Amino acid sequence: MTTRLNILDLFCGIGGFSTGFEFAGHTTIAGVDFDPIALTSFQANHPHAEAHCMDVREFAATVASRYRGVVNTVLASPSCKAYSTANRLKVGAGGDEATAGIAIVEVVRAIEPQFVVVENVRAYIESDTFRSVQQQLEAMGYRATIAVVNAADLGVPQERIRAIARFERDGARELPPPCGVPTTIPGCYPKVEQVGWQAVTADLFDTLHVEQVTDGQSRFLNRFALLPTDRPMLIRRTGINVNTGQPRAGDRPAHTVVALGHNRCWLLWSIVYFLHEPEQGGVWWSGAIFLRPSIEFYARIQTFPDRYKHHPEPHNAMRGIGNAVPPMLSAAIARSLQKL
Repeated sequence: MTTRLNILDLFCGIGGFSTGFEFAGHTTIAGVDFDPIALTSFQANHPHAEAHCMDVREFAATVASRYRGVVNTVLASPSCKAYSTANRLKVGAGGDEATAGIAIVEVVRAIEPQFVVVENVRAYIESDTFRSVQQQLEAMGYRATIAVVNAADLGVPQERIRAIARFERDGARELPPPCGVPTTIPGCYPKVEQVGWQAVTADLFDTLHVEQVTDGQSRFLNRFALLPTDRPMLIRRTGINVNTGQPRAGDRPAHTVVALGHNRCWLLWSIVYFLHEPEQGGVWWSGAIFLRPSIEFYARIQTFPDRYKHHPEPHNAMRGIGNAVPPMLSAAIARSLQKL
């Protein structure tokens, strides 16, 4: 397939999904999101595209038909709150979000695009919402292929397990088979060597804020007293406390970037350098240097280009970055469509 894709980005947020398709040479026609803060970033980075600040259900009923014959690809990454393992209490999740997700079908019915691509957390494809979307699209003549991939195997410097469902209208061609193993990439998603988080962020280290190590953090670090000093470690945190997760060395992909802006706390990780000195019984840490990652740091981990414009308030910027589809993952999806 050599046709340029004209994109409608549903639940667009700050525009990560459509940005990846633009990386692959395609054009974003419009984006839809009910969050005016996120949509401001989408507009700033997609000035050529139309932006609709409304619920997808309203868009389907009142606006979508305008794009029939213009848009040939619909992207959708509906809210994952009801399905994400990061939202253990399912805060903000409910039936209203499910019906918004099903509205994808009504948008497709109004536009009749050649392709529909849905991205979400792995549990989403096991939900009644997705089953309804799939059944209705297949009844409309779309053939589906579903894969579960780790974004780290596609060049994104973080572990991010996501389900990708691709639909082609009229079933003109047999799509590549789905993937049943979460970290194995189907033939349509060529696997690449994983990239460590330090490789894409090291030049930012000198600009990061140095944090004072608290007594609580010191007690936490005692669990990792024998860690090496030749590279920094990335440690997950909860608010101001560094108390969760296993440190991730700089030559490995980072933990999954998540959105924390709902509680005005955007501190997701700390970068830790362990200071050691020889003692009897082993080499134990004698101190540590904590660096606070910046918004630019998290954006790099999500593969946004440095020129990308994020919201000036950190918690809003982090919410948009964490909710986004990494553009490098999106570009891999776009390339898979080009092979059909």
